[in-house]
Amino acid sequence: MGGQGSSDPGRGGDLADAVRPFLRGQGVQPPVVPQPPHVPLDAQEQEAAPEDDARLYRAVEAINLACEQEQERILQKTRTLLARKGIAIEYPQDVNCAVDIALTEEWEGDIDSRLSHLRNLRRYLGTRNCTLWPEIVKALRDLGNPDVPDAGE
Repeated sequence: MGGQGSSDPGRGGDLADAVRPFLRGQGVQPPVVPQPPHVPLDAQEQEAAPEDDARLYRAVEAINLACEQEQERILQKTRTLLARKGIAIEYPQDVNCAVDIALTEEWEGDIDSRLSHLRNLRRYLGTRNCTLWPEIVKALRDLGNPDVPDAGE
């Protein structure tokens, strides 16, 4: 018992095509499924897109450069704190590695807050509430510097 109309299986068409004339006859508009707008870029927008990408790339590079400089300041302050505490490190590159290890998570975090967070870490480095100093000390000990006292000492 095949029905008449385009919604009949095997006849082609779909249910929406079959129902549309009925709904219109009843004065009802069938629901329209919204489609995402596809708006082609005009020539001006097409030219601006690479420029926007370049501007974003430059901004990210500037933030990364500032963060690298801040990490260098943290490294220098770490060396100063170690010298003040009378802690001698046999291999100076161990201090570089320890700071790199301690700051690994900072580099993996959100770029928008990274620089301010690095600045705060440097500002409080070596103080009682500093979270970075114990990580640096632990990394130094793990790198084979057993004479480095625990951060609490």
